[in-house]
Amino acid sequence: MDKIKELLNRLAPIIKESEEKQEKRMETGFNLFYLISDHYYRETFHSDIIAALLSPKEKHGEGNLYLNLFLDMIGVDKTPYKNAEVYKEYGTNDGTLGGRIDIFIEGENNHCVVIENKLNNAGDTYRQLPKYYQYLKKKNCIIDKFVFLPLNPYKTPDKSDWSDEERKNIDNKLIIIPAYQEGRKNLIDNWLDIAVKETKTENEDARFIIKQYITVLHNLTLDIMSTTTLDSFYCELLKDDNLDTILSIRKMLDDLPHYLASRILGKYGTKCYPFDHMWIWPPNQNGKDAVFEGAIVNGIYLKIDILCDEDGYNVLFNSPKEDVSEKDFANLVASIISLADFEVAKDAPNRIIKHFAFTDEKGLCTFIDAVLPELASLIKK
Repeated sequence: MDKIKELLNRLAPIIKESEEKQEKRMETGFNLFYLISDHYYRETFHSDIIAALLSPKEKHGEGNLYLNLFLDMIGVDKTPYKNAEVYKEYGTNDGTLGGRIDIFIEGENNHCVVIENKLNNAGDTYRQLPKYYQYLKKKNCIIDKFVFLPLNPYKTPDKSDWSDEERKNIDNKLIIIPAYQEGRKNLIDNWLDIAVKETKTENEDARFIIKQYITVLHNLTLDIMSTTTLDSFYCELLKDDNLDTILSIRKMLDDLPHYLASRILGKYGTKCYPFDHMWIWPPNQNGKDAVFEGAIVNGIYLKIDILCDEDGYNVLFNSPKEDVSEKDFANLVASIISLADFEVAKDAPNRIIKHFAFTDEKGLCTFIDAVLPELASLIKK
C-alpha cells in the first residue's frame, strides 16, 4: 500500500495537469473548420488562413489591420510594409538551394519577414531556415524577422546543422510564437484575439472566421499538450514496477462498483421492507447494481435499481410492469416526499432518476432510510 501511495503522490501533478487541459477545451459548436477536419492537420491549411489574414489585398475587408497587428506582435517597424505583398509557398530554388518559404511578407526597399509554419506539428526539413537565409542574403534582402510558428509551445528550430555564421544572423532575427501558451507571447492572445476586437463591428464574416480559427488552434494545442502529459505518465510507468502497480489499481477500480453494491446489500438486505427482497448481480453478470424489488403500492409493482460505478450512484425508482399507466405512476411519485428531487428519465416511461456522488454514500442511505418507511406507510393506508 505504501508503494501505491508513493506512486499516486508522484502522479498527482500529472493527473492535475491533464484535468486542467480538459477543462480548458473550448466548445466547438457549429464550427466550419471542424466540418472540414480532415484538412486542418495539413500545413497548408494554416498557411492559407494566416496568409489570407496578413494580406492587405485579401477580401477580409480590413486592409492592413491584421498585417499591422502581426508586425506589432513580432516587433517589426510597419513603415516598409504599407504596400506589402504576402506570398504562400514562396520558392527559394536558385539552382543551388531548394525549398519554399511557407509565408513570405515582402515590403519595400528589400525588407521582408519569413514565416515558418509548424502548426501541423511537422518536423524541420534539412537546414530549413539556413536555406532561406542564404537565398535571401544573395538577393540582398533585409530580413526583419524569422517567425517560427509551432503548435507545440516547446518546439524550437533544429539548429544542429547550422553554421556559426547562420546561428549568429538567424538567431538575432528569430522569434518563436506558439499557437497558444499561457504566460507567453502566442498567436491567439497576441494577434488573433486582438484582431477580433479591432475588426469593424459590421464586418461579421471576418470576426466569425477568426473566432472559429481560434477555437481550432486552442484545442489543437491542448491535444498536443495532452500528448506531452501522456509522455510524462508513460515515463513514470517505465520506472521500476510502476506498470504492475497501476494495473493493480485498475483492477481494484474495476472491482469497486461490485463492492459499492455489496455495501448497500449488506446494510439493507434484511431490512428492505416494503420490498419483497433485495439482491445484486454476481460479478460475472455486471455485478454493480443493487436492486430493491417486489414492493406493491396502490397496485403498482415497484423496483429501485441502484447503479454503482466510480462516478457514484444512479438511483432509478421505477415500475417495470407494462400494464402500469404513466399517469398512475406519476401520481404515486407525486405523493412520495422523498422522491421530490428526482428527475423523469428520458429513455423510459415510469422511471425517475437521481444521482449521488461517489463520496455521498451517506446521502444515498439517508434517501433509502426515508423512502422505505414512506412506501410502507402508503401500503398500510
